[in-house]
Amino acid sequence: VPFNISGTKTLKFKETDRELSLKTELFKLGINIEMDDNSLFYNGEFLNHDISVLLNTYNDHRLVMGFSLLAVKYPNIKIENPKAVKKSFPAFFEELEKIGFKFEIR
Repeated sequence: VPFNISGTKTLKFKETDRELSLKTELFKLGINIEMDDNSLFYNGEFLNHDISVLLNTYNDHRLVMGFSLLAVKYPNIKIENPKAVKKSFPAFFEELEKIGFKFEIR
């Protein structure tokens, strides 16, 4: 789904530069996120549905949670350091399982 998210300038100053991290990792899937100083843009094109890739989370709990939802839908996506969720939501994967999503933690 195409989007234009504004108010993102503070994302640069979290555990990682979340804007750049998101752009870098989603590009591995053929998803091209455009950025400016305060916004993220996406045209809705998802170019590679069958890719097998490891997404780097940069030890950022929010990237783990977001990428995990992609990995539920596309099982060939692997998440680096999924245990980073312990910072804010230690039971994240257990809660996903309660609503029917299975996720393999390595």
